[in-house]
This record gives sequence, C-alpha cells and structure tokens, in this order.
Amino acid sequence: MDALQVDVAIIGGGAAGLMCARVAGLRGRRVLLIEHAARVGKKILMSGGGRCNFTNTGATAANFISANPHFCKSALTRFTPRISSRWRAGRCVSTATELRAVAAQLQSWPLVASGTEGYRTAEVTLGGVDTDALSSTTMESRHVPRLYFIGEVVDVTGHLGGYNFQWAWASGHAAGSAA
Repeated sequence: MDALQVDVAIIGGGAAGLMCARVAGLRGRRVLLIEHAARVGKKILMSGGGRCNFTNTGATAANFISANPHFCKSALTRFTPRISSRWRAGRCVSTATELRAVAAQLQSWPLVASGTEGYRTAEVTLGGVDTDALSSTTMESRHVPRLYFIGEVVDVTGHLGGYNFQWAWASGHAAGSAA
C-alpha cells in the first residue's frame, strides 16, 4: 500500500478546520481533514439554536477575550465579516441588530444561572494555546515550524452571537493561506 501523501493535515472538521482545508486546497495543497464526529461541520449547523449563525457583521477585536487582546486583529482584518458574508453561498445570518434589540429589552432583568448542560452542548470554550506562542499573521507555532493552531483551540474567545465563527473563519483562513 502506498503511503498517504499530504501537504497539510488538519485535526478537527469544525468551522476553522473546514476553512483552513478549503483555503489550503485552493492553493493546491493536498489536504487531509481528520474529524472524530460522524459529520464535519456539525456544530455549525447546530449554532444559533439550529438557525446556523454564520458570523456577526459587527465583529471587531473588542468582541474577543484573550490574554493578548491584540492577537486576533491581524486575522480579523484580513478575513472580515463582510468577506464571510459574501463567502457564504446563500444569505448571511447576521444577529447583531437582533441581539441589540433583545439586550435593550432584557438589560434590567436579573438572570441567575442554575447550571449548564455540560461540555456536550457547549458552544464556546475559554482558554487555549497561548497566543504568545503563535504568529498572529499565520497562526504558526513560534516553537515548532509548520505547526498551526486555529479556532477555539487558541486562547481567543468571542462573545456569543456569531463572533466565534468569525474567529474560526479568520484564523482558519490565515493558517490555510500560510500552510
């Protein structure tokens, strides 16, 4: 049996992995995408309560939490929500206006969390690979050449409402453009 010949191996078939695979593939790279779930992109379809949030047109670096608040700027500048909206083959699902209206109505209501549904249904995680260890332009490790980290595995967490997808698209695009 011949050995599998790949230029780029991507672990994770979520939004960031799919974007990275697409961009690297368009650049002529032979891509292997490894995903443990039965379907790639499953969380994309589940997002927004099944409405498939795709991005948030108001996404800026201010919408993200990270030990280095400037890290996400390069990728977000090069793959903007406007590009994400055009990239999607159909209509863009934007939640910014809807969220502002709901926030204005609910701002004075006290909400107390009573628990979680656990990691199985979590939409976002906090923490990840230290951004000081990565190039903000390419997402490449500063310690191991040709090793890239993207999406929610990186210490960049967006607010709910499409921001994490924008980070996934932008960081996947950055790595796919470099790998």
